[in-house]
Amino acid sequence: MTENMKDSVISTRVRLARNLKGIPFPSKIGAGQANVVAGKVYEALGKGYKLYNIARLNESEAGALVEKHLISKELVASCPFGSVIVGDDETLSVMLNEEDHVREQVILSGLKLEEAYRLVDGLDDRIGENAQFAFSERLGYLTACPTNLGTGMRASVMMFLPALTITDTLMQSVNALGMLNIALRGVYGEGSDAIGFIYQISNRRTLGLTENDILGLVRTAVNHLSEAEERAREFLIATREISVKDEIMRAYGIAANAYRLSNQELIRYFAFIKLGAYYKLIPVKRVFALDELMTSLQPYNLISAADRPLNTPEERDVYRAECVREALKEIVG
Repeated sequence: MTENMKDSVISTRVRLARNLKGIPFPSKIGAGQANVVAGKVYEALGKGYKLYNIARLNESEAGALVEKHLISKELVASCPFGSVIVGDDETLSVMLNEEDHVREQVILSGLKLEEAYRLVDGLDDRIGENAQFAFSERLGYLTACPTNLGTGMRASVMMFLPALTITDTLMQSVNALGMLNIALRGVYGEGSDAIGFIYQISNRRTLGLTENDILGLVRTAVNHLSEAEERAREFLIATREISVKDEIMRAYGIAANAYRLSNQELIRYFAFIKLGAYYKLIPVKRVFALDELMTSLQPYNLISAADRPLNTPEERDVYRAECVREALKEIVG
């Protein structure tokens, strides 16, 4: 991974969509059939994994899984028989009975497309040994949504693109990718917002492409956007130096000293602190630590990890600020 990629890439996710042969798609499934799906997959994985029935989780537990990108909002909101299997280190997970019977995924920090695919392919082999997948010689893996036909694979990279956003040149850079069929989405996928200048870059289609084709297309797109972001950061500091530096230092000053911080403030300030690290205005020891901290301080994860009850938004904001003040002492300096 080149230096400019390190400054813009956050994480890599590779996901495979699968359905079991002879069982209706989840939109038509019953409780008994959903249990068959979950049982076959969980049996295939064995030790080192935990099975969560979404209907049995409380709001905070389910919300924390969404914030960690281990499950989708749709699984919580509209899948009565949904469940998820999560590996002990939360790198590997499998959503069950969402849009498809099986959504296997691997999430790794940094740009690690080939490694993520290798891991999810191994997971797929293990599940496939215990459950026969619906497959067509002509169409490939059969999925509920036609855009997933073929390999059923979605490779995505989470990118931090502040300068392209601030200079309003992001879509120009994305449109330049043209025939690569690359999608630009928000933090939580299709229809979500790009909070904190963070975007998901992923392939649009899978039919007619091999897994290596998809990995190559996404890597090309990430490289293109990383280089464009690098140029935009140079342009940004050259044309708006005073205002950019002021925004960065104000963000750090408030985050390091605030008595309370809302989640929206946290996301905005951390985005500018990261940009300040790039410009060497703020001596951040490990930028990835800021990403990890931001995830852990999202509302539901904050509630789960707190050392005291957080019953109101104000209490959460005060506790979040405490955590940020202490963490920045270790991360910066």
